[in-house]
Amino acid sequence: MLDTFRKLIQRSVFEALRLNLVGLGYTPDITTFVNTPEGFQDYNTALADIKQAKGFAAEIFNQSSPRGKGLKKVPRISLEYGAVFPGEWGSDGTPYPKLEEGSYKYYRDGLVSLEMNFICRVVVKDTIQERVLNQTVLQTLPPLSYVPYYSDPTNSFFVRFLSYTDLVDPTLDTQEFIYVYNVPDINPDSPLSVGFNSVPITEINFEIQTHLGINQ
Repeated sequence: MLDTFRKLIQRSVFEALRLNLVGLGYTPDITTFVNTPEGFQDYNTALADIKQAKGFAAEIFNQSSPRGKGLKKVPRISLEYGAVFPGEWGSDGTPYPKLEEGSYKYYRDGLVSLEMNFICRVVVKDTIQERVLNQTVLQTLPPLSYVPYYSDPTNSFFVRFLSYTDLVDPTLDTQEFIYVYNVPDINPDSPLSVGFNSVPITEINFEIQTHLGINQ
């Protein structure tokens, strides 16, 4: 469950950044390409077309090995996620009711919350690239933000900014901007069904009405 939830957060952050970059027209919409060698060729052609039209094209990479990202093409945005560790709050495990399909179903939250940090790296070669990509990151992930879940955009999770630094690589003539974020309220075990239901009151019978004096 935890591994699934971690992957969900990774994909959700990636999707939020990707959609903003696609909206600005600086990266192709990967959902329009088939996952085949021919589709990958079409994707690279689309990157070249964007570069010719706008001056540069950018790629965004989610959590993967350095080998999986290939050569460090610039400009790019990449995401790296740390380990999950204990959070700052918890629950006493008391069941609580939720009305679903005409009856109350009981759930409980996990006993301890979890947290996870992640890094967003922006690598550029010039000022124009720096302005566009850093602005994309800051608009998508401001100091305090809620990121929609990839699987359910009607719900979201809290993300907060922790720190920032930048590095210059004179050998590659690139500048790297590093943003560190924290997801503080991970509760992958919430809610857990405790397995018993109760039916809500739909009407009050005559005897109770009389007793309470509400039948007049």
